[in-house]
Order: sequence, then structure tokens, then C-alpha cells
Amino acid sequence: MGWSETINLVKMKRGTDADGYRVDNVESRREVFADVLSTTRTEFYAAQQAGTDIAKVFKIRAVDYKSERIVEYTHEGDKDPTIYEVKRDYTSGGEFYMLYCSLSSTPSSVGRKRAT
Repeated sequence: MGWSETINLVKMKRGTDADGYRVDNVESRREVFADVLSTTRTEFYAAQQAGTDIAKVFKIRAVDYKSERIVEYTHEGDKDPTIYEVKRDYTSGGEFYMLYCSLSSTPSSVGRKRAT
């Protein structure tokens, strides 16, 4: 648990564009320290049964989490971040949060590279 990685927690705000279509805009983006974990076999298969994919798990301090639903993470060697959606957040004891994330499948209005 070295907190050697950083992630961006992104909060989105739903609005409408000039033509009246719904759009999501970035309300805030905060950089926090995190531990990047792999999913366990049990978590992976449970997510599959529920109809979703868990690609990454991020462990962050509870004081850093404000219920954001988007995580940007730049993998080692990549220039642009990969966009993840938080599918489940879980805390045990209230000191840390585990963010169970899947690759984002929607076009990124976050203004960054979309996960492929």
C-alpha cells in the first residue's frame, strides 16, 4: 500500500446543449493518490453474472472521495488517461474506499481519451 499512483476523480453535471439535447459536462476534476489493484477471480465472475465487467479496482482514502462516478487513470507508458466508470464503491471501517470500475463505453465528454 504505497499510494504510488495518482488518479483523477471526475464529477459530471448533466445539462442541455443549445439544441435541447442532454449532455454531461465536467463539474470538477481532482487528482488523488490511490493504490491500483486487480480484480479478484470472485469479483470478476460475480460482475460477469451481474452483466458488467470490472476492469480495475482503485483504493483511495475516504476523505478524498466525494461520490464521483468517473475515474481517469494513466497507465504506465501511456500518454493519455483511460476513462473508467465507477460501478460500485465500498468502504469498510470508513477509512478507505474501494472503487470497482469498468472501462467507459460512452463517448467521453470528459475531454480526454475514451477507453477502447
